[in-house]
Amino acid sequence: QYAPLVGGARGAADLGLTRGFWGHALVPALPALEELSEGTGASAPVYLHDLHELSRRQYEREGRWPTRLRPAGARKAQLGLLFHERHMLTYELELWEAIGPAPARVIELHDVPLTSVYARSARR
Repeated sequence: QYAPLVGGARGAADLGLTRGFWGHALVPALPALEELSEGTGASAPVYLHDLHELSRRQYEREGRWPTRLRPAGARKAQLGLLFHERHMLTYELELWEAIGPAPARVIELHDVPLTSVYARSARR
């Protein structure tokens, strides 16, 4: 993680660099994912963006991954994760098109977005 060398999350964002490590940027978003998944039935498809499946499985083994969430592509997802990085703009646009452009929750560090959680609205 090199963000501290360029002024923290704000400096990294200003330079278009990674603002935080996704492995740590996910954990604060887990409660929001669980809360937002409550209205989706027995299971909720979630777009994982840059979260590796092996990492998701580790969170599951540790009991931190919400049990009703299952991985899905952006178009089939009811929920979506986005780890903010300039080079991920294509994925952000794909998520906006599939779920909508307004995040339901945003995890920030010093007012800099690290992770956004998206939820498909009932009217889409």
